[in-house]
Amino acid sequence: MHSRDMLHSAYERGFSPKYVLFDCAYTDIKTLKLLRFYGWKFIAGVRANRKVSLVLHEYKDVADVATKEGVTCWLKIFGPVKVFKLVLPKTGDIDYLVTNDLTISTSVVRSANNRRWRIEEFHRGGKQMTGLEYCQARSQRAQRNHILCSYLAFLALEKWRLETGVSWLHAKVQIVSKAIAQYLAQPFIPLSKASP
Repeated sequence: MHSRDMLHSAYERGFSPKYVLFDCAYTDIKTLKLLRFYGWKFIAGVRANRKVSLVLHEYKDVADVATKEGVTCWLKIFGPVKVFKLVLPKTGDIDYLVTNDLTISTSVVRSANNRRWRIEEFHRGGKQMTGLEYCQARSQRAQRNHILCSYLAFLALEKWRLETGVSWLHAKVQIVSKAIAQYLAQPFIPLSKASP
C-alpha cells in the first residue's frame, strides 16, 4: 500500500514525528502495526463499527465505547489503544479517533484532529480547484511536473483567498472568466466563417 511505502520512506530518512495523523481510510492493521514497529505514536480516524474490547473477548463497536475523555481498550488484532468521540461543533458530525498513546489528553487529540482536517482541506481544495487528479501523463517525471504545477496554482489561489477573503472557487471563476473574455476579444485561433 502506498501509505505504508511513504511511512517506510520517512522512517528510512530519519523522521521522528510526535504523532502520525491520518483518517479512517488508512487504519488497517498492517499500517498500525508498522507504526508501532517504528515506535511512532499515531492519532487516526476509525469507523464507528471498528471492534474494540473493554473485557477480554467481548468486542463492541467503537461508537458504543468511545467518550470525549477517551477510553483505554483493546483494538481487535492490534492491542491497547485509547478511543475518543469528538463531536464537531459547527456540524454536529461525530469523529471517532484512536491512538496508541494511552496517556494523551482530549485537548491534544482535538488539536491534532483540527490540524489533520486542515491538511484534508488543502488536498481537497487542490483536487477541486486545479485538476490535480486529472493528469493523463504516463511517465513519473510528467506526473510530478503536473502535481507541482497544480500545487503552485493552488497556493496562488490560497494566497489570494487569504489576502482578499475571496473563496477559491470565486477566484477561479474570476480568472477563467477574464481569460475567456480576453480570448474572445482577440482569438489566436479564429473561428472560421460558415459557408453559405
